[in-house]
Amino acid sequence: MYEPVTSDHAVTTYGPFSDRFPFYSIGDRKNESLLTNSCDLDGINITTGMAVTAFTLSFFTMLGNVLVVVAITVDPYKELRTIPNYLILNLAVCDLFVGPSELLLGLLRFSNSSYLYLVAYTCIYLSMVASALTILTLAFERCIVVAAPLQSKEFLIYSHLNLAIV
Repeated sequence: MYEPVTSDHAVTTYGPFSDRFPFYSIGDRKNESLLTNSCDLDGINITTGMAVTAFTLSFFTMLGNVLVVVAITVDPYKELRTIPNYLILNLAVCDLFVGPSELLLGLLRFSNSSYLYLVAYTCIYLSMVASALTILTLAFERCIVVAAPLQSKEFLIYSHLNLAIV
């Protein structure tokens, strides 16, 4: 296995990167504080600070994306229902899946379940792929508008948008 590496701040760490990253530590059980209290899951230590950060990011991610979805869907004059805004709406819905996934990553601090780990990273991966494809579609749409502004109305129709989103 790995040789223990001790530093002068009374924390013993194990692993291949323990000399370079001492803050990813298992710690001495008698000298643990709130920030060094950690959960070891397949060699990845999740500290309480990382869990609080994940919960905070999750909250703000979901709040911002819900505001975007509400602004576009509850538009009383239907002025925001354009093709670029539908792509932004699709991006917000994709990013809404990242928020609960970050919550699952925060829950890993309190549970050693590898199932939660797998679910969280699968949701984040699929959401990032969908977000990247939505951003690519939005860039392609903007390229058409800039390159051929007069003909863009013929190319950019809602049936093409449905194909791009689905």
